[in-house]
Amino acid sequence: MKELVEDMSVLIKQAPACLFYFSDPSDLPSLSIMERLKSWVRRFPQIEARYIFLNQHPELFEKYEIVNIPTAFVYIKGTCVLEYHGYFSVDDLMRYTENYIYVMEVLS
Repeated sequence: MKELVEDMSVLIKQAPACLFYFSDPSDLPSLSIMERLKSWVRRFPQIEARYIFLNQHPELFEKYEIVNIPTAFVYIKGTCVLEYHGYFSVDDLMRYTENYIYVMEVLS
């Protein structure tokens, strides 16, 4: 999981799977979730994962209408398939994303 340095829309179009994690660096529970996601993403090279901090990209928080942190979006082949707002089950996000990736690989 890396810091966002490119245009999200370009990444969504190019990557087979994307995870965007919106957070605030001053929110310790959000940072804990981010570390867990970083560890998990290492097992899936097909996922382009990016974290986006409020203090660095406030325009993206406005553009994507993010009012609760943390927030996560998962895109598969350009379509948003999962969206989580506020404190959510990281296990659910990981399990559902893995299922989408499995289906994507079986169908291709």
